[in-house]
Amino acid sequence: MNANDYRATEQADLADAIAAGNAAIDAAADTDAVATALANAKAAIDEIPTDAELTAQEEAAALAQAKTNAKNELAGYVNANDYRADEQADLASALSNGNNAIDAATTTDNVATALANAKAAIDEIPTNAELTAQEEAAALAQAKTDAKNELAGYVNADDYRANEQADLADAISNGNTAIDAAADIDAVATALANAKAAIDEIKTDAELTAEEAAAQLAADKAAFDDYRAEQKAAVEAMAQEGDSEAARQIIADAAAAIEALTYDEAKTLDENKAAVDALANIADALAAQRAADLYAAKDEFNHYKAEQKAAVEAMAQEGDSEAVAQIIAEAAAAIDALIYDEFYTLAENKATVDTLANIADRLAAQRAADADRAAADAVESLIDAIGEVAYNDESKAKIDAARAAYDELTNDQKALVENAEALTAAEQRYAALKAAAETPDTPDTPAEPETPAESEASAKDGSECPLDGQHHGTGFFGRLRLFMHTLTYYFRKLFGR
Repeated sequence: MNANDYRATEQADLADAIAAGNAAIDAAADTDAVATALANAKAAIDEIPTDAELTAQEEAAALAQAKTNAKNELAGYVNANDYRADEQADLASALSNGNNAIDAATTTDNVATALANAKAAIDEIPTNAELTAQEEAAALAQAKTDAKNELAGYVNADDYRANEQADLADAISNGNTAIDAAADIDAVATALANAKAAIDEIKTDAELTAEEAAAQLAADKAAFDDYRAEQKAAVEAMAQEGDSEAARQIIADAAAAIEALTYDEAKTLDENKAAVDALANIADALAAQRAADLYAAKDEFNHYKAEQKAAVEAMAQEGDSEAVAQIIAEAAAAIDALIYDEFYTLAENKATVDTLANIADRLAAQRAADADRAAADAVESLIDAIGEVAYNDESKAKIDAARAAYDELTNDQKALVENAEALTAAEQRYAALKAAAETPDTPDTPAEPETPAESEASAKDGSECPLDGQHHGTGFFGRLRLFMHTLTYYFRKLFGR
């Protein structure tokens, strides 16, 4: 006994049997017991099947099962109802022969061979469907032949141009290929219909000629529309700033007439363009109108210029100063010197005249300045008329008249009075003379009366006494003497000495 003759599971059983045998032998009390233990161990080992015994058992069971499976498979391989009567008899014979061969097989391979042979014999027997298919195939072949013949005569290749004849040949070839590939008569009909449809898509010479004529007409119309739009734009571009209503109307009428033109299919493209050109040819008419407009504009400008010059000269007023008269004269001369500028519109030329004639503000400003100067001069004369200040009614009246006139002036007019400080000095001098006259006893000898100019200078350097008008010199010592004189004056007034 060799453990390698056994499978893994049985090797484990074998090891257990040997171990049990050895244990029994070891436990034996005599030789007979040893022999019995050995015999029992061998018997146990003999009960364990070897790999070869198991394989033989399995192969026998597999063969029997294979035969059963093969017979069952053969019995269900086909359905007798799928066959016509004659073929059903052939089918029964093939089944019987197959079962006999399966029973005689000694191996599973032989069983498989017997089953395959029986199936092959059955496969040779045509079913009702196969017989029907054979019949339909014959009908399909005839349908394909008929379809190809119909396709070949569907159109006349001479009705097509060279390129389209090639497309026609391809369509017929593809159609025949599709007909050959059709699986049934319906598919043949579909393939034929599709081939005809493909041929219908190929333009004949007559159809292409008509399309080309239509395309050319459409292209000519499009070119005409573009040309008409260009010419209309060119006409509209002739407009210039300042054009008269008549000139604008010439342009508008031409543009509208061009826009209204439609393509005359009875004429060529060039003839239709010529009709546009005739309407767009307005250059001479426009030039003539502009020349007439320019003449009228110049005439109107000259009249307007004369009117504005007269209006400017009419601004002069009696008593105007030379400056005012100069403003008017210069404006009138400038207006008179103007000539019509053809680069500008009539309105713009008139605007230039208006600009030169617009001197009202300047005149008003100059007249106001003249009035201010006159008022200031009058006050200056009153101040100059004061002369030497004396403590009497006449001198007081002159000073008061000059002061009243000065106070009536505006601030701007006062700023023009150049001897205003002399008025202030005269007032101060008169006040000093008045104060001295009203003082009962003054030891000091009155100074000689000052002229208004001297009074103004004394007032400026601060050394003239505001009480009696005496001058004590300039600089620091002059102001010191003025201080001592003023102090003495008030001391005597207080104490009566």
